[in-house]
Amino acid sequence: YILEECNPRLLDEKEVYYRKYTPQTTGYEHEMFMAICQDEPFHYYPFLSDMTGGYAYREMDRAIFMNPDKTNSRLVIPVATYPQIMEGYSVDMVLYANNYDPECEDAVEFYKSAEEAKKIFIRGARRAKGTTQEVGMTETFFANPFGPVQREDKTRVIIDKVFDKLFEDGTPVGVLHTRLAVPGMEHEGPALAAKRLFEIIGD
Repeated sequence: YILEECNPRLLDEKEVYYRKYTPQTTGYEHEMFMAICQDEPFHYYPFLSDMTGGYAYREMDRAIFMNPDKTNSRLVIPVATYPQIMEGYSVDMVLYANNYDPECEDAVEFYKSAEEAKKIFIRGARRAKGTTQEVGMTETFFANPFGPVQREDKTRVIIDKVFDKLFEDGTPVGVLHTRLAVPGMEHEGPALAAKRLFEIIGD
């Protein structure tokens, strides 16, 4: 925002000055701003690599950003307050995002046993979308190159404990077929998956 004008004589009961600001936005930021103001849906889902140069630095005061100058840039921006995060919430379901299967019977499928689920999660298969140095189909231990693969022995103990507890408590564990990496389904696939997920949550 830029300061457009300031009237030092316009005060409230706390003697706070009121200033008039106008939004300065570009590209997807302008679309997002207009959608919010007009109460319309906003359909852009940006990665850091899609954003304008310097975006990470403008968000520096409230963001955690990694490798902003490289292809696999990552930006973490908090969207909840500390009290909300520390409140503690029950886990409704755990889903593995499958972005590569072109065909599936249902956008959301659930596993019948912990062993079946762990096999899929540990395999960590996905089709790279170009946001890293990886290309095509790839597999990473527990689908995460940051942590589990470096401490596989310790991670397996945690995986066994968590997945056994999930199935013991009857928490649904399954796969969400987004088809994000399937040519021609980059937008429709995630939309259909989200719709199916909302149907399940509603039931």
